Amino acid sequence: MNNVTYSKSVSIENFNQISVEIEPEQGIVWMNLQPSPRPCFNSELIAEVRHLQTMLDYYKGKLPYKGELVTINYHVMDSLTPGIFNFGGDLAQFFEHISNRDEEGMYIYAKACIDGIYPLMTNFNLPITTMSLVRGDALGGGCEVALSSSIVVAERSAQMGFPEILFNMFPGMGGYQLLRRKLNPSQAQEMLSNGRIYSAEEMYEMGVVDVLADDGEGSAALYAKIKDCEKHRKGMLAMQRVMARVEPVDYDELLDVCKIWVQAAMDLSEKDLRMMARLVKAQDRKIAIAEEKMQVQNKLVA
Repeated sequence: MNNVTYSKSVSIENFNQISVEIEPEQGIVWMNLQPSPRPCFNSELIAEVRHLQTMLDYYKGKLPYKGELVTINYHVMDSLTPGIFNFGGDLAQFFEHISNRDEEGMYIYAKACIDGIYPLMTNFNLPITTMSLVRGDALGGGCEVALSSSIVVAERSAQMGFPEILFNMFPGMGGYQLLRRKLNPSQAQEMLSNGRIYSAEEMYEMGVVDVLADDGEGSAALYAKIKDCEKHRKGMLAMQRVMARVEPVDYDELLDVCKIWVQAAMDLSEKDLRMMARLVKAQDRKIAIAEEKMQVQNKLVA
């Protein structure tokens, strides 16, 4: 990994923006996103994601669990926010940096995102398979992160896409590279430039989503996929190494695109910023609906 630092004071129990669950029998670690105040990649969430990643790196593909080190075979990303996987970049933070002409602040944020997504795109350069379980909206950077996994499982009601073009931006943290894994260049460019939000079924038919599950059946479908992978695990890991060799993910390329993204952000007009502000309000409305669902779920559990 690039620029990895590790603090032994951070354990899997004391995160705030993510929760971590380990299933030692199958070697699964669940990284459940629970960002606050809105389900986007704020700086604290990114830092916690990186802490978990660097723990995996420090322990060479293992994580501490009940006093022992457990070998991790599958790294699964999920979201605890009903109906929302992740909205991606922190638009409120973007708005502040751009309004203050804080190019350095935008670059620091963007590089942190690259440092977080690169290990997922490369399966940590370890015998680990990355997986995403998408059970809600995965937009912009949220879609990038979902697609950074080697295997993407999505429920039918999930929606995915890159709306950044609506305010004259583009997904700058690997979106094009990730789509090129599964689409031809013209298809990838079309998806990035039309601003459309796609259904999970559309993404599955295009080959972007690997497993399509009925609503409420995403976890079962993911476990079924893991069971299937276990039958041919050695061969699958060998293929991961082949893909890493033949189609390597270039960190410097990701960083160069990220710099273009920062410059594009600094060139946004007042009209573009107003559109960004409207999208933040639209996100807030969806968040309010998600919070109501969570309250209902909590009452049912209680």
